[in-house]
Amino acid sequence: GVLFRSTSLSMGYQHENKTRLQRAAEIAIEQLSRLPAGSRIAVADTSNDEEILFQADLVGAKARIDALEIHPAAVPLNIRAGNALDAQLTDREFQFADQESIPEKLRRDSHLREVYLFTDLSAHGWKMTAASALQETMKEFEWANVYIIDVGILEPTNFSVSALRLSKRVVPIGGELIVTANVDGVGKGTANETRMLELYLEDMSGKRVKKGQQLVQPGDSVEFSPVGGLRAPMSRGEVRLVSSDPLEGDDVLFFTVAVRPPPQVLVVYQNYDEAHFWIEALAPGELKESRARFRVKPLHVSKFKPSSLAGPAVVCLINLATPSVPIWNALGEFVEEGNGLFVVLGNRRVDPVAYNRDSAQAILPGKLLARLAFTPAERLDLGVLEHPVLKKFDTLGGAAELSFIDIHRYWRVETHKNASVVIPYSDWRTDPALLERAYGKGRVLLFTTAVGRTKSGREKWADLPGGHGWPYVILADQIVHYLARQRIGTLNYIAGETVLVPLDPQRPVSRYLMQKPGTFQQLPGEVAEGSESITIEDADLLGNYTLVGADKKSNFIAGFSVNPDPAESDFTRLEKSELNALFGEDRYDVARTIDELTRRVSQGRIGQEVFPFVLAFVLIVFCGEHFVSNRFYKAEQEPEHQSK
Repeated sequence: GVLFRSTSLSMGYQHENKTRLQRAAEIAIEQLSRLPAGSRIAVADTSNDEEILFQADLVGAKARIDALEIHPAAVPLNIRAGNALDAQLTDREFQFADQESIPEKLRRDSHLREVYLFTDLSAHGWKMTAASALQETMKEFEWANVYIIDVGILEPTNFSVSALRLSKRVVPIGGELIVTANVDGVGKGTANETRMLELYLEDMSGKRVKKGQQLVQPGDSVEFSPVGGLRAPMSRGEVRLVSSDPLEGDDVLFFTVAVRPPPQVLVVYQNYDEAHFWIEALAPGELKESRARFRVKPLHVSKFKPSSLAGPAVVCLINLATPSVPIWNALGEFVEEGNGLFVVLGNRRVDPVAYNRDSAQAILPGKLLARLAFTPAERLDLGVLEHPVLKKFDTLGGAAELSFIDIHRYWRVETHKNASVVIPYSDWRTDPALLERAYGKGRVLLFTTAVGRTKSGREKWADLPGGHGWPYVILADQIVHYLARQRIGTLNYIAGETVLVPLDPQRPVSRYLMQKPGTFQQLPGEVAEGSESITIEDADLLGNYTLVGADKKSNFIAGFSVNPDPAESDFTRLEKSELNALFGEDRYDVARTIDELTRRVSQGRIGQEVFPFVLAFVLIVFCGEHFVSNRFYKAEQEPEHQSK
């Protein structure tokens, strides 16, 4: 037989001093004890999609049931149900293969095949888009009887923390972080109850230190006071609900933020007035240097040398007339190593010869053709906001204000074959306004009009920033942030997601140790030569993870957090119509207690001959992928306490 059992987070829900995991185990073990000697069993759970293997050891099967623990990620129940049926089919085919000497019409399956699904009927524990596949299998496998045992709670109550939001994914050293979270409640009497929501940060020793608390009710959105003192290279913490509800697994959410020095940005200008607004947008004067997102260094072109490129992550060239060959060669090496270059063409002084020479064209996204004027003025075409530079506008509801800025003059360019247009103009030619080209490990962006005032204001190029201050600031911020390419990656994951930890060329690593949350065990791992990231497939616990270099001289350190799927707090259950879509009408029975299960199994076996010593028994214990609500039960269902 096959024993499947869901070990998802919601199986920790307590009722009558038993978790749903314990309740499912109780029924499963009781059912196993009623099997004839010699029955064949396979034990598995929904935490993975491993192959299902049969065994004849009932004692071992019971031990495996008792050993199962809560697991925050799960394979959809119908997928695993299909796996169980496939395992039965394979076993059945082996049976017929052993009967080759018997005429085909006389061959018989000597096994009684039954599938038991222990589940709380939570809707999102099932992949309904694949419902038809299971139903087709059920039609094909008419010899299999399916029993669904509901181990859910009729009237659950629960408090949970959700929608954790961080003001920044990367915090400058000495900067501040604002943490926001929602509090949800489900069930009778929870609407007016209050709970304490607490914010903790880990200190250097990994000890939790309380940084804030607020009294909350379900439906509240809580913003904690800004916290500072975060230490490089990362800071971790959690938002915890002080609660006594039956499920503890969703009362806490974990987080990790990267703490880095602000990226250095070198702004090279020919006329300061033309670069002033750009510099102010990147590092507003009212912000202290430690709080600014970038550390900006203005530099006049007369002082710009190849040696100036040692240190900055991004270089911005604002309307330079004639960059030299040595400068272009140095910029090529600078970008190739993984840094960013932003080139602005917003003045008639720009010499196309200097920008079209081979050393420049080796890295630039386009070749300068002509300086043109729009009559009347045109605008930036920001109808598509898919590029990372523009994504921020999408989250803010669009870039309408930036789209209204008049563009009067620009440099027309021929796009390089390896470049792409990020923003076109709205003219009929759709000439490029912002182009991108990847070069080596870095990127180059080319802007074909001005980002500030032209010299003495005699020749008008673009109304940037004009009266559109905040869109201009966001555009500047996102361009430089994109070019800076801090290899931070995703730091906060949902259970079941594959974790990718980017590697920093400044902190090389070949071997590492990963410490899982709540344990002292350090799991070793190796980094393939040339890899840009570490892939973690076994982040199977909720909490904060730490990776450190295994070599004595290594200074590599990284981390990430894993949180439960928000769906774990959803109480929506499958309707009968959805069960029919999954299994087909009259192809399954639903029971809630061991006594009711016994009756249904007895009815299902009428007319079937049972050979105890070759009984193939499939018991799939899906003990509830998520929480429960009282939306569908057969009329004969009995309260849980009657099963004793």
